[in-house]
Amino acid sequence: NEELEERSQFEKYSERARLGDAAAQYELGQCYNQGKGVEKSMTDAAKYFKIAADNGQVDACRMMGWFYAEGKGGLPQ
Repeated sequence: NEELEERSQFEKYSERARLGDAAAQYELGQCYNQGKGVEKSMTDAAKYFKIAADNGQVDACRMMGWFYAEGKGGLPQ
């Protein structure tokens, strides 16, 4: 079942993100951004993209730029 697989991935990313894994923090942001394994939330996506970007994850930096440009996740445009 795809939904169960997405939830399992979300939980794995959550655990690794708590341990400081920047790649997992980025993937957690993507889960929230796309609503995979968790309810879609632009605010939570921005939160995890910011954490990952602060930890040097390049794709998260790009996503933060896009979120700011579009005013997504409660961020100012």
